[in-house]
Amino acid sequence: MFTATPAAAQQALCAKRNVMKGHLARTYTKLPVTIGVAGSDNVVEVLVSRKDGSRKLLVTAPNGTSCIVDGGKKIQRTAPRPTNRISKRIPGRVW
Repeated sequence: MFTATPAAAQQALCAKRNVMKGHLARTYTKLPVTIGVAGSDNVVEVLVSRKDGSRKLLVTAPNGTSCIVDGGKKIQRTAPRPTNRISKRIPGRVW
């Protein structure tokens, strides 16, 4: 069952993480492409559809509740970070 948290009732759809991720995978073919930690407790994931490239931003609280906080079809890819040529020439040296 999906619920909305009181503070974000008009913004987020929430459920237990395994329920939410299963629903997104089955219904929208959404698969995680990026995962990180926000603050000290919340896990943030970007899930992208294999069908149309649309994405959902999923935030999971320490209690295991996940909420969709954003989504859409437009996503901008950034250019890869340039490598540091000096660190490649000096083994074990990172700048």
